[in-house]
Amino acid sequence: MRIVLILFAFLFLQVKAYSQDSSGFKHSRFVFSNVILHGGFYFQGEYNFMPAEYQKLAPESELLENDFSEYYREKYDGCRHCIFPDAGWSLGAQAAFKFYNKKRKKYSNTEIRTGIFYSWQNNSAVDLGKNTWVRYDSIETGNSTTYYDSVWSNRYSFLHEWQQINADFSILFRINPRSYVSFATGFGMTAGLAFSRRTQIDFASWVDTLSSTSNYIPNDSSFVNYGGEVDYSSLRTQSFRHDPAANFIFYVPIEMDIYMHTQNHPVINRFYFLVQCRPGLHLLSMPKGDYTVGFMVPVHAGIGCFF
Repeated sequence: MRIVLILFAFLFLQVKAYSQDSSGFKHSRFVFSNVILHGGFYFQGEYNFMPAEYQKLAPESELLENDFSEYYREKYDGCRHCIFPDAGWSLGAQAAFKFYNKKRKKYSNTEIRTGIFYSWQNNSAVDLGKNTWVRYDSIETGNSTTYYDSVWSNRYSFLHEWQQINADFSILFRINPRSYVSFATGFGMTAGLAFSRRTQIDFASWVDTLSSTSNYIPNDSSFVNYGGEVDYSSLRTQSFRHDPAANFIFYVPIEMDIYMHTQNHPVINRFYFLVQCRPGLHLLSMPKGDYTVGFMVPVHAGIGCFF
């Protein structure tokens, strides 16, 4: 709520400053300026989805009755080490409004946008596991000793996914408007509905045999998958559907526009290309009035048209 109040306060100050100009509202009107169609992907950071959140989503799950205090996040090689392990996709359309000065025949640098966005392949996933080491033998050969251990591993994989459709509102302040390249930034927020929500929980266990010349049994604060033979009788999967819920995104748009400037094609000059990055915080509604927060970075490309 504070962010929303700050946005409206900032907009009020901008409008007030514009109205105090001798050629402000006296010769100006609020007009529809242009439309924008754009889409792209977005990187999703870590949501605070842990077993406690999944227990709220699926309290009837037998797999969630376990004590997870000794379970740790699984260590991965490759992409799962990335800050943003999963990407979603989105499409949107926006209408832009500006103040137009009839005397100067000029638009203001402040742009107000409203629109709608649809996104899919939203998800939050985490894998938790626990290793149990059992020393079962040791063999001395010369001056060295080889130790043999059985490593029993349990792993839970949690997934929550959804789609969402949001109404969008943003305020942008433009630098070098209508030059060949223009930049803009500001504040924005979206509010809407998260639907097709689904939670899936998977469990598996396996055992592996390891040998080492070190008389050390690891006790890491992390889970390492050493491989081994899967106990197929242990495999369990549970899936749950959820009702739609509210979601909100507060973001900072960072945009670059490339305009068309031709001598003999005024229609072409109405169009421009844009690339926008909008890092922000995503608030997703949870049962019993709670919210979970995630960091996301949408990257969009699109086309705009002036009217």
